[in-house]
Amino acid sequence: MSSNNSEEAETIKAYVRESYSQVALQGSAAISGDAPTPVATSSLSLSTSLRATAADRERLARAFGYSVEELESIPRGANLGASCGNPTSVANIKPGEVVVDLGSGGGIDCFLAAKKVGPTGRVIGLDMTPAMVELAKNNAVQQGISNVEFRLGEIENMPIESNSVDVVISNCVINLVPNKLKAMSEIFRILKPGGRLSISDVALKQPLPECLRGNLAVIASCVGSAMLIDDYLAKLNASGFTNSMVVDSGADLNVWKKAFQGQGSPCGCSSSSATPTTTTCGGGGSSSGISCCGSTGSVTPTASSSCGGGGTSGGLFSCCGSSPTSTKTSAPTATPSSCGGGAASGGLFSCCGGGGGCSSNAEIPSTPDQGSRSAELSAVLGSMDINSFIASVKVYALKL
Repeated sequence: MSSNNSEEAETIKAYVRESYSQVALQGSAAISGDAPTPVATSSLSLSTSLRATAADRERLARAFGYSVEELESIPRGANLGASCGNPTSVANIKPGEVVVDLGSGGGIDCFLAAKKVGPTGRVIGLDMTPAMVELAKNNAVQQGISNVEFRLGEIENMPIESNSVDVVISNCVINLVPNKLKAMSEIFRILKPGGRLSISDVALKQPLPECLRGNLAVIASCVGSAMLIDDYLAKLNASGFTNSMVVDSGADLNVWKKAFQGQGSPCGCSSSSATPTTTTCGGGGSSSGISCCGSTGSVTPTASSSCGGGGTSGGLFSCCGSSPTSTKTSAPTATPSSCGGGAASGGLFSCCGGGGGCSSNAEIPSTPDQGSRSAELSAVLGSMDINSFIASVKVYALKL
């Protein structure tokens, strides 16, 4: 990996680590019984985790395959509402096996796996976020679970012995790893001959616009760095796995958006007043699109004033129609009226505030909860039909 790629990878890891540290704090609040503190974040799935109540998190987990009995059997702070599947339900974990959970978070899948391996087995949770490791350890102590341990480390360089693991599981994490081929090679290394990989993750059905793929906020949302399904399979095979499968589970990923409904859009206006009007996007021919306020509607763009100048450059994520472009534009700042009566919100992906431009000079916020552009990205992801781009997948592979 080149030095530039290495620097980019470290930037991504730092951003993701800080983002999930905030999620860990919410889990710690659940253990103590304190009310979680709302945190503004750019990530769709992170926003779901940070804004959701315990009941919301349970509904999300059940939507991705966890049973009521499973959720009632784990510590209070283990379910963080950041899942896209239930890997333990399909991993065929047996008593006495050694299981590793990659990106173990609060420990939800570790604790479920611990019941399956029993006292003669062992579960290792690996996470690169210190706050998550601390949370998971506290969860284990709270419930007196002794056949689970949690380690701090990165998936691309795991502190785990070679040929020592029967099963590797993971839940919506591999998509976050910058060097996915290295991650899969590491998984292959730690598995025993005959060992298996059984994970839940997300994968792309079609390519995302380039401006979304490069944004840290979208990467941390489990969207921006996801692989195409065919690429996922190719990397598994290149790592040495056989009998590899990447299967679309058919789960509805739009459930991630529930945290936004009725709470107001991050761009400052309520979802009920989100539909753009002819005055918000100028005059001219009508086109369908998504406003900065989280609603799809028929809008009326103009080529210059509504989309930053230089021709009609609206797109899927703007109120201006057409496909996004990578052209740098000097788009006008949105006004309160352009967001349906809410607070002003200009910038990347806002309704008439650069929404059609997918500007290549967009700034990345220094931390996950700062910057209006982060909030606008959250609104964009909250309004798109996630299922049209992304699949919740079940990934299986064997090391022979």
